[in-house]
Amino acid sequence: MSMEQQVKVAALSWIFELPRDLGLRQDTTATVATERTPVPGWEGRLDRLPDWPGHPTDAVPYRRLRFRRTQVGIGMPAEATERTYGELRGMRRLASLHHKLRLKVLSWRGAKEWKTVCQLTQWYLGDSIPQLPEGVEFDESSPLRTDLAQMLEELDLWLRTYGAVAGEVDIGSIALHDIPAVVPWFLQLRSSPDSYDIVRSGTLPIHGRLPNLEAVRGSDPAARMASLVAAQGPQAYPLFSGVLMLVQAQSHALAGRGRQAAIDMGTAVEGVVLRVIREAMTIRGHSEIEIRRALERRWKDIFNRDLLEILGVPIGQGGVHHSKWWTQHYRTRVEAVHTGVWIPPNVAMTAVADSWDLIDWIGDRLRKHPDLVPIGRMLDVKRFQLTDVTNGSH
Repeated sequence: MSMEQQVKVAALSWIFELPRDLGLRQDTTATVATERTPVPGWEGRLDRLPDWPGHPTDAVPYRRLRFRRTQVGIGMPAEATERTYGELRGMRRLASLHHKLRLKVLSWRGAKEWKTVCQLTQWYLGDSIPQLPEGVEFDESSPLRTDLAQMLEELDLWLRTYGAVAGEVDIGSIALHDIPAVVPWFLQLRSSPDSYDIVRSGTLPIHGRLPNLEAVRGSDPAARMASLVAAQGPQAYPLFSGVLMLVQAQSHALAGRGRQAAIDMGTAVEGVVLRVIREAMTIRGHSEIEIRRALERRWKDIFNRDLLEILGVPIGQGGVHHSKWWTQHYRTRVEAVHTGVWIPPNVAMTAVADSWDLIDWIGDRLRKHPDLVPIGRMLDVKRFQLTDVTNGSH
């Protein structure tokens, strides 16, 4: 029988720095203990559990948040600004050369800032000890990821509570993009109170937001379109505000901010639907009073009746994109808004993806009506190209 098969207790930890220093004492901890019966042979010896100092009540640990602090070098603040726009200081040649030399010295010396590093730990007893084969870091269903997601939810609640009680308004919810792109992990395994730890470790890729070690190439067409929208204002692109909101929801979902993603997703779809109805009724000659009266109805009636009438779809026969969004994702949005419930990132991503499908379906239906083609073109999200509605071109 191998050593790993004999192990009775394990502690799995993830370690990463927080986006904001908390200023807490070293090894400040928040522990969630459980009364589960320990593995036979550990009674009275719980202080020998991996990475556990024991507890006065002899409680068996389940999860723990632990915080430590340190100072780290951060280079020179505003160095990029000085290097790219330093000439705007209006210095003469000699002063400019002296400034550049001083900039190099300051950059070499750097500055330091305080960082808080968090250790998330979960203990496992007996048969609950996870199996972590080679390549486990890339398994989406591995406890390395699923248990980390649950612990991040607890950390999120802890930080929001701490920020509220301490009056620190900039300490709050944490998301995947708030932590480093790669997180170290280690598993401590112990078969008996008198044995030594068997340690396994690795690094877990979290997201793709890595430092720009190489120059990236931007999109000139996107920059030109952004300039056009910024110059003309959102009124020139009446439907694009909703599309932008959905892009923002997608960013929140990718970052792990599921609740905000669900809220923005619902706002985006509602904005697109209301604007489609307004534009279509205007094209078809309805008065402003009629339009306002239609848009003041209950959202349920607007989405399930008025929108379908505009699209020429029989009521109750909106198809999978329409019905799925209403029955599943609108409910997610309502829960996020009215209860503040935590929305898992995968649920948020599915809601955003299905919202894109819904908007694409609305655009397809609009383009089937000759008088509504200009509106449908603005919702051509498959190619994600903006329509210049000022002259009707595409």
